[in-house]
Parts: sequence; C-alpha cells; structure tokens
Amino acid sequence: MAQYFVGRQPIFDRSLNSIGYELLFRANAEVGSAGPLDGDQATSRVLLNAIAEFGLDSLVGKKLAFFNMTEKFLKNPELISFLPPDRVILEVLEDLEISDRLVDGAKALVRDGYSLALDDFVYSPEQKPLLKLANLIKYDLTQTPEALLIERIAIDHEAGRKVLVERIETADEYDALHTLGVDYFQGYFFAKPTTLSAAGIPSNKLSTIQLFTLVNNHDTTLDQIVDVLSKDVGLVVKTLRYVNSASSGCNVQIKSIQQAAALLGRNTLRNWVSVMVMAGLDDKPLQLVNMALYRAKFCELMAEHSKTVDADSCFTLGMLSLLDVMTGSNLKHILETITISDEIKLALLGEENEMRQLLDLAIELEQYSTNRSEPSKPILPLAQDCFHQAIAWAEESVSIVE
Repeated sequence: MAQYFVGRQPIFDRSLNSIGYELLFRANAEVGSAGPLDGDQATSRVLLNAIAEFGLDSLVGKKLAFFNMTEKFLKNPELISFLPPDRVILEVLEDLEISDRLVDGAKALVRDGYSLALDDFVYSPEQKPLLKLANLIKYDLTQTPEALLIERIAIDHEAGRKVLVERIETADEYDALHTLGVDYFQGYFFAKPTTLSAAGIPSNKLSTIQLFTLVNNHDTTLDQIVDVLSKDVGLVVKTLRYVNSASSGCNVQIKSIQQAAALLGRNTLRNWVSVMVMAGLDDKPLQLVNMALYRAKFCELMAEHSKTVDADSCFTLGMLSLLDVMTGSNLKHILETITISDEIKLALLGEENEMRQLLDLAIELEQYSTNRSEPSKPILPLAQDCFHQAIAWAEESVSIVE
C-alpha cells in the first residue's frame, strides 16, 4: 500500500465564498513538506495524485482546482490535455523565461478552453503576450506596495482581468484589499494549506515506461497497449479513476480495461503516461499484484470457455478484487471513485452472479494451492487447466516488470 499526498489551500471571493483550491505538492504528511523534487516532477506528482489517486471531486468538489504550471508544461501543452478545462485554473509561475514557444503553448491552452493565471505577478514588457492571454492575475501582498497594487488593479480590471491577492494574514489587510476592489483572496488569515492523504496502489516504473514506449509507437495496436496496462494493478485503478475525473463524471459504465483505454484514446493515453513517467512513480511490485493478475486471468479464461459472461469484464473483476487489501480502505468507498459497470461492482461486493462465481472459484483454487483450505467440491479439469495457465501468466507478467 502506498500513501499519496496533496496540499490544498482555499481561495475566496468578495463574499468569502470559496471558489476553489490551489493544489500543492507534498512529499509526506508534514505541512509544507515539498521535498527535493524539481518543479516539473512536483507538478507531475500533483496532477497525477489529484486526478488518479484522489479524484478532483474528492479534492475540490464542484469548485476549481488551481495547478502551478512549469515551463515544460507550458511549452508542451498536450501534456495536460487530460485535465478538464472547465474545472481547472493553470497558474503560470513567476520565474519562467518568456519565450515564443512558451507563449505559443499558452495560446494553445487558451484555444482549448483553459483559463490562465499569472502567479506572483510583477509587470515587465516581456509579460505583455501572457497578459493578453490571462484572465486572472495573482499578486503577492508582501511583494507588492499598495500604490502599485492600486495601479495594477485598475489596469487589470479595465482589461477584463480578475485580481487575486495572496499572503493575506490579518483582518485589516483583508478589509483594505476589499475596499480596493480585489476580486479574490488567499492567505493564512482565511486558512493555512492543509495536507490530505490517500491510500493507493503503486505503479511499477518499468511497466509505466513500457506503456510509454507503446503509446508513442504509431504501429502499436490498442490491444498491445491494453496488454501492458492490464499487467499493473496500479495503472488499471489509475486509468479507471482518471476516466471518471477527466470527464467530470463519466456517464458511460465501464465494463473493461479495453473500453476505458478506447474511451480515452491513444493521444490522451500518451500524454497521461508521459506525465506519469515524469513523476517517477513507485517501483515496488507487490505479492498482492501477482495474486490480482492470477485472478484476472483465471476469470477471463473461464469466461471465454463459458461464453455466457464477458471475458474482458471478468478480467477487470479479478484485477480489482484485492483493492481493499491493497489500499487498506473500505471496498465500497473505493468503488465509488471508479467508473465501472454495476455488474462488476456488485460482483466485487459479493452479490451472487456468474461473474462472482468465477471469482469465488479463483479464490478457492488459490487457497487450495497454498494448502490453506480444501476445495468445497471436486475441481473440474477445465478449472485446473485455467488455474495453471493463469498462475504461469501472472508470474511471467510480474517477472517482466521486476
């Protein structure tokens, strides 16, 4: 089981209603612990944790999520194409070198419907191209004299831009800024950043890189991509949760990993996997992963023989069958954050159906093979054969990424 962390600080409007949260990288549960990562890696981790581990709904509800953008992400705007434009504000960091390529990337983001904010803004002629694109300007109260702030508020409002002032620490500061016409407020006076944690399943770094190689090869088929994706439980869960977050609540019930991958498409998968590689996810395969792989393959093989239930759905069922053990969390709560079909959810929660019968048989054979119990009835040759095939496939899959 792995723990993932995100820092979160609210932003308020003039009526002191929260409009959203700035999401910040945290290496651990200690408030303000950003760790040694560089900006690109920190931003990658925040993006992945927010989308694939927590889910935007869990972090910000229906409000906006503010993400810090480094030069790499602005110059390569396709990397963040998996973010829903109507749910995020992209903050252009103050220390970036303004270049034609960076401005072109910012223009592409605006064309795609994203909103830009200029963070800790200090005017210079080089900032003009970005000023024309931004609809929100953030000023650091400790670094902006009142006279200059008054001047900038007038300029921004005349240009149709909103003004946010951060690092507000007293009631007097808030009252004065409110009088000046500031639109949004952020700082310790309202709330300090809090660190949230979520239990998740680590993804193997090598399998992530293998997936990255495949999605960047135009000759690769979707089936080949799904084959690698399916061998990493962490990637499967992240993908399903991402489908839900990226679509602001997916209305299509996902019945298989294949369907999720097809729904996202190659380009989105490529960009998302690229961010995962940048983030440098954990690389510690778990014994539980081997067990989940076995269950998935066994259920799939048995379903292919029975022809009465969907084999892809049965594979997904097996992959997700150990989620509660892997995360140490309530299974019903976890399933609420993942977009899968009701049939799979009910089978995972124990409702008797043909899919559940296959999973129960997989578990029974698993326990019998380790001398933990005797089978409740004689094992049919078909089940024995599928069991041995599934065990071999799971062990080979894990050995590839170890």
